[in-house]
Amino acid sequence: HEGALWSACFAPDAKKVATGGQDQTVRVWNVLTGHCLLVWQAHSSGIRSVAFSPDGKELISASVDSTARLWDAAKGTDIGKRERVLKGHTSGVHVAAFAP
Repeated sequence: HEGALWSACFAPDAKKVATGGQDQTVRVWNVLTGHCLLVWQAHSSGIRSVAFSPDGKELISASVDSTARLWDAAKGTDIGKRERVLKGHTSGVHVAAFAP
């Protein structure tokens, strides 16, 4: 990341970590090697929170741009293109989580 790192979370299998930060990117890292596997940029402002779904198939990111976005955690694609962008907030979204 360039700038501050604002959020990090482990995938349920503990093999990957997702991070989000001031540079408007979500990144997924291999825990064992430290290599960056995926980089997503769709938010127009910094990302305050990232979380994997309980099955590890999706990732949600919450941003200061007043949106939350769902991502396909394996393919690195923005699920939001299929109407999975959560928008309409009047200010930044600072936390996102999945229910078990």
